[in-house]
Amino acid sequence: MRAAGLPRGPWGLLRDGAFRRAWLIGVMTGTVRWSDMLITGIYVFDVTASAGDVAVITFLRFLPMAAGAVSGTLAARLSLGRMLRLGLASIMATYATLGLLSLAGVLTIWQVGLGALMSGLYWSTENSVRRTLLGEIAGPGRTSAAIGMDWATISAVRLIGPVAGSALYAAYGVGACYAACAGFYLAATLFAIGLGAPPGAAPPVGGPRLLSTIVEDVRIACSDKLILGTLVATVGMNFFGFVYGSMVPVIAKQALGVPPVLVGLLSTFEAIGGLLSALAVANLTQARWFGPGFLLGSTVTMLGALCFSLSGNYVLSLAALTFAGIGSGIFATTQSTLILVNAPAERRSRTMGVLSSAIGIGQLGVILLGPAASWLGAPLAVALFELCGLTMLAACAVAWPAMWRGRS
Repeated sequence: MRAAGLPRGPWGLLRDGAFRRAWLIGVMTGTVRWSDMLITGIYVFDVTASAGDVAVITFLRFLPMAAGAVSGTLAARLSLGRMLRLGLASIMATYATLGLLSLAGVLTIWQVGLGALMSGLYWSTENSVRRTLLGEIAGPGRTSAAIGMDWATISAVRLIGPVAGSALYAAYGVGACYAACAGFYLAATLFAIGLGAPPGAAPPVGGPRLLSTIVEDVRIACSDKLILGTLVATVGMNFFGFVYGSMVPVIAKQALGVPPVLVGLLSTFEAIGGLLSALAVANLTQARWFGPGFLLGSTVTMLGALCFSLSGNYVLSLAALTFAGIGSGIFATTQSTLILVNAPAERRSRTMGVLSSAIGIGQLGVILLGPAASWLGAPLAVALFELCGLTMLAACAVAWPAMWRGRS
């Protein structure tokens, strides 16, 4: 591996040019991801005044994740670098088109939904392509440092992205926001030119028909008790736990009555928690801590989201989302690391694709949250979802004790 002679800490990885470029791509696309999710939620609610519509758009953004196993299989057959460049260029064109439609005054909600779906197609490849590439460049002994570094910086850009995006939206409208997103993706595409897996990484492989390969990938992933427990808990976290994110703009406007900039500040405080916890996990090197960390992060995230949904006070909401952010940083870092460390080298991208599918399947919860929020109100609906998520997580911990050990 080209990073083998570098210091073991997360910051030493940045001395490797290939890792630095792949990391910077994550910085740029992460900035767009978090600000776009917030801006789109505010825009859709401003236009439709419907929490259900906000939930539907969020669902469309995450729906392609259910097909993450497909991207994992394709990534194993094609070049990781080529897959990355194709995805970045496609989403750059999507944001540019939405920006032009808005500036022309003809942007509609269905077009925004289609843009969210296209964005989701790119993010369905994040685990199996860019994050797997980071792990390949870093090498097996520094996977946790690479993933922790990546999640810490993605959390860091949330300190700026949502607030800057909401301020841009308030000043110039959604069209300017989409134009800025296209610019970030253009820069990321340029960074990806010539980027690929290092010498010694598993080469692209052929195989039987695509569907047969996907079925085999899922079967092999589920045969490992630790990976299976991680996948099932991931479904539960995304079905019940993380749905609160789609309701942050709604709760902030309805229950807290704050303007867009202060809505962005809520996401910023959540990101502070994620940044600090991801940096802490990045310095863990013993695999036995990854499983307990995964369970701890899941629990902390849902408890923070539960407190946010019930607070009714802006300052308390800031504290609750900071707590949720701490949990999500631990969860996200240990989740990817558990898969990359325990999956066979030749199946890393494919198993990461199965992980993306688990994330995508969990997004069905957003569809149920929309009607629940319209019926019960967003705060109570989120609280009920978080309680269900905590119950499912406890069941996973009992069913797969390998998760506590952090290794199979």
